[in-house]
Amino acid sequence: MSTSVTCLPPRFVADFLVQIFFKYAQTNNFYVEEDWLRDKLNTCYTDPSCLSSKDAGSVCAILMVLAVGTQFAHMESSIPVNRLSSNSAFDDDHHFSEDDVGLTFYQFASKLLPDIIATANVRSVQACLLIGTYLLPLDTSGLCYTYFGLALKMAIQNGMHRKYTGEGLSPRMIEIRNRVFWTAYTIEK
Repeated sequence: MSTSVTCLPPRFVADFLVQIFFKYAQTNNFYVEEDWLRDKLNTCYTDPSCLSSKDAGSVCAILMVLAVGTQFAHMESSIPVNRLSSNSAFDDDHHFSEDDVGLTFYQFASKLLPDIIATANVRSVQACLLIGTYLLPLDTSGLCYTYFGLALKMAIQNGMHRKYTGEGLSPRMIEIRNRVFWTAYTIEK
């Protein structure tokens, strides 16, 4: 888990990419709740040692929000993203593209896939949706639909397709589950 967090960019770059994600990418579909994501991102920067394999879906979702954000960064930045940071995790000669940065996030996120599948919770569904969304414009062979299908299967496994009748979840989490399910369903179908 700690190696995945090491690929995070400087905080101001992450904040910029998160802002871009919510402004451009999460307009017609619901992937993650902004306050939750910002809280988890803060944990990654301030106390990454408290993250465990149970947080794989959350960390993967964060990485993929950043990756998707790189796909839209050019729409908002007057300075190319490749000039925002000189973080050695991304470049050797201070020359890299937004695509390279997004690909780095994707590669670290995909290493979390076994833990994501093992936990198979709502955060796992969100992570798979985000991976599929990132791959959608990049993937001509349809790998993105594998992730969308996996997200939908995990959502159904978790009963997200049925009206929740239990008492263990807050109304807010019930609504999040509904929104995530319908996003997975509409994208996958």
